Amino acid sequence: MIDIHTHILHAVDDGSDALEESVAILQSAESVGVTDIICTPHYLSQEEFNKKLVLKRFNELKEEIKKKNININLHLGTEIAVYGRVDKLLEDKDLTSLAGSKYLLIEFPMAIDVDYVLDTVYEIKVRGFIPVIAHPERCECFKRDYSLITKAIKEGALIQCNIDSLLGGNGTTAKRIIRSLLKERKVDFLVTDIHSITNNRYERLPKAMKKVEKLVGKEYMNELFEHNARKILLNENIEE
Repeated sequence: MIDIHTHILHAVDDGSDALEESVAILQSAESVGVTDIICTPHYLSQEEFNKKLVLKRFNELKEEIKKKNININLHLGTEIAVYGRVDKLLEDKDLTSLAGSKYLLIEFPMAIDVDYVLDTVYEIKVRGFIPVIAHPERCECFKRDYSLITKAIKEGALIQCNIDSLLGGNGTTAKRIIRSLLKERKVDFLVTDIHSITNNRYERLPKAMKKVEKLVGKEYMNELFEHNARKILLNENIEE
């Protein structure tokens, strides 16, 4: 598996608290067959994001897993919170795409409805990037209007969902939405969005993969957990 959405960098956001915890998470990931991980700390605003600190933590973690002989390739990205217009935000030189590719991981508010989803997709596309919408099954705007996901896809967005939503960890509505999206083959990536070792989503990864294979078949399952993510790492186009 290639995991494109994680919060394993220590002491930069609401994810891992310490280097030792990050290492434990990666040991667990390796044990279930994860080969590559994109670290995606939250980018909440230009004022709050500390690129220098993120790079320091990233390099510290890479050095530590080398010492521990953990065979996982780490890549850097961000999960960009979209709480309004993104034109100014997209000009920030500290903004980090997924593994330096043309793909941007974006997150809409989970607790409030918003009306700028399609405008955001457009603004990102005209700047030459491809938006990857994080866990829409958890966001209020998509819960209120399921068709908005299809509209975003038609505008050029890709869809990333969380394995915990499929397993019921984010409530019945999120589970219903992700099952529908999977059956309609509108999901491009399945991820852990892991934040801590105490809520170790890598332990639930094998169960999630079996459930996905049963629901949509092995070929599509492989696209969701590896093939599409590999194209991000290679900065290649993902065919719809």
